[in-house]
Amino acid sequence: MKKVIIAIFTSIAILFAACSETPQFTIKGDISDGAGKNIYLSHVGIDKSTIIDSVKIKSDGKFEFRKPQPESYDFYRLQLAKKGRSITIAVDSTESINITINGKEFADSYIVEGSEESRKIQEISALRTALEKQINQLVLDKNLSPEDIRTTVYNVTKEFKENIFKQYIMPSPEKASAYYAL
Repeated sequence: MKKVIIAIFTSIAILFAACSETPQFTIKGDISDGAGKNIYLSHVGIDKSTIIDSVKIKSDGKFEFRKPQPESYDFYRLQLAKKGRSITIAVDSTESINITINGKEFADSYIVEGSEESRKIQEISALRTALEKQINQLVLDKNLSPEDIRTTVYNVTKEFKENIFKQYIMPSPEKASAYYAL
């Protein structure tokens, strides 16, 4: 009889603990050349980004963050240095996002799985980086006049905006990637 009562109370305690657990999302990954370094997770708000956690990358390059489920899509950033380049991730619900990062090229070379919106954000970031490089090359081109530079920068920027609008905003304007693209 005593064993039955203990079993019932133990079952109730386990059930109660499971029900009261806050739903969470997970960001875990593997970063080459990152062992021993800290990786920072920031929440991206409307007007600022705030570091909410950091972990030391294990000797095998693995790291993991678990945070409470956001009420709706929310943006987070991963950074190797507090002020370094970052990887933006969109989180919705209790998804589990896996990310594989080349530590030497961090924000320019990574694979994200488990979040279609984060994958689209990665594409948008790559397109934006390519545009920045193209504009920088134009500005440094000694064969172009200032007027040619202005005209070309205007044209490539306009083409970029039209492409982003057609590929990422118009098909699903309610998605996190569309918001990020703006």
